[in-house]
Amino acid sequence: MGREKGLYQKLTEEFIWLDSKYSHPPYHKRLIKEVFSPALDKKDRIIDIGCGAGGLSRKLAQIVTEGEVVGLDISEGYIKKSNRSKERDKSGEYKNLVFTHASAEDIPYPDNYFDHAVVSESFSFWSDREKGLAEAKGS
Repeated sequence: MGREKGLYQKLTEEFIWLDSKYSHPPYHKRLIKEVFSPALDKKDRIIDIGCGAGGLSRKLAQIVTEGEVVGLDISEGYIKKSNRSKERDKSGEYKNLVFTHASAEDIPYPDNYFDHAVVSESFSFWSDREKGLAEAKGS
């Protein structure tokens, strides 16, 4: 079972990394336009729970330029790739973006730290949805 999970996670990470470059951008653009844009302030703190490859987190970081965006994912592979990608960016555009390895059910930030929490695609993968929602609400 452990070997299967490792292989599945590796394949998923590779697929989502490619998918995030091609199919996710239009979805993220629409999500931001229709859900976030009217509600966001440039000083807001946002957590993107289940951020995957971090595409939505990056777009949000460009909007809340004086705030903070945390991309959180349970996949260590996603977080490592996202951090490497962020480190390669020399523009300084993402200085307010942090990628953190953790689960939705155990967010390593104090209660009420964030102004907004977003879950765009990971909810069905959470092991304990009620606990994860309570964590997100408390964020």
